[in-house]
Amino acid sequence: MTMAKALGNGVPIGVFTALPEIADRYTRPGASTLGGNPVSMTAGLATLDVIEKEGLVQNAAKLGVYLREKLLELKDKHPLIGDVRGIGLMQGAELVKNGKEPAFEEVDRILEIMKNNGIIIGKNGRLRNVLAFQPPLVINKNNVDEMISNLDKALTEVEG
Repeated sequence: MTMAKALGNGVPIGVFTALPEIADRYTRPGASTLGGNPVSMTAGLATLDVIEKEGLVQNAAKLGVYLREKLLELKDKHPLIGDVRGIGLMQGAELVKNGKEPAFEEVDRILEIMKNNGIIIGKNGRLRNVLAFQPPLVINKNNVDEMISNLDKALTEVEG
């Protein structure tokens, strides 16, 4: 598993972790300019402590299921959503026209509407027609509901 930005909360850090039977296969010497930096290591450990103490992994699992359910409800309501996919809090809603053509312009319009309402979402996918949801681990149910409500309104406006 690899981790980086979120682990350091603004402090440069990168981590690779593996089971011993996998890690032991790497036999070449390795070095890093900033490897073992005490400030970065302290920040990373503090972040891991908060994640554990506040139950953020469990929160992400629970709210990831909830977010997916809400996106699937929007899919049933809005023909522009062709597919919903993802795992945990990393979810995507693929936007298509006529059930198959990538909806590029619609994605950009929705991103702009959401941004104007204070909600930043991304776009990804091979064709860049997937709304990408990657909220922070501290998200709560009210945050998800607010985002879904705004997305529902944006989809309605764009589908016009």
